[in-house]
Amino acid sequence: MRWRLLSIPRTDTSLHIFWNTAMLSAAEVGSLGDRILPQQNSTAQRNWNGRSKGVYGMDELLTVLGEFRIPFAYDHFAEGEAPDPPFICYLLPASDNFSADGIVYWKLTEVHIELYTDKKDLPCEQAVEAVLDAHGIFYNKSEVWIESEKLYEVMYTFETEV
Repeated sequence: MRWRLLSIPRTDTSLHIFWNTAMLSAAEVGSLGDRILPQQNSTAQRNWNGRSKGVYGMDELLTVLGEFRIPFAYDHFAEGEAPDPPFICYLLPASDNFSADGIVYWKLTEVHIELYTDKKDLPCEQAVEAVLDAHGIFYNKSEVWIESEKLYEVMYTFETEV
């Protein structure tokens, strides 16, 4: 199989695409840039316009947590200091950085927001989700019953530049 690097000059950068040339004729390879570039430009513009929302630092993350109006702490509350449910613990357990040639170009941190309730509390979950949605945060949600604590844990996970 033969691969070819197709470099398309753009005003802001060059678009580099590896393409299997065995699948395309020379005319198709030549017109590939004409077909991809308009699509790439419109996608890039939509992504840039959408970047005005979201969490882009620790200060913004703390602002979001404060808007929940639920007591919160990093990782856990001190022994005997935990408030009555509902309460939130948040963690930054891992990173998912973008790198090349041994250099990190874009630092992403995984965020876990753990909502603890003593009963299934849909209005509380909806309030948390409304704040996340208002900040344009794309999240995933999971839930588990913790038998030993007699608490539900609803976890919201997302990545951000913290």
